[in-house]
Amino acid sequence: MAVIDYGPEFDLLWVVAMDEGGEIWCVPNPQVRMQANWSLGRSRAPTPGLGKLAPVPSVG
Repeated sequence: MAVIDYGPEFDLLWVVAMDEGGEIWCVPNPQVRMQANWSLGRSRAPTPGLGKLAPVPSVG
């Protein structure tokens, strides 16, 4: 929905709406992941190094 940028010393915060439950969350940039989208050629391939980040529920 939106991006909040507090400047170069902070991660971007993504404002997202969750499909399940309808909550609105601000999520730090390192935890945001795109969904698969076959029409754009984007697969659900695992991201290297993702294991060190806390999981975030997917949007959609």
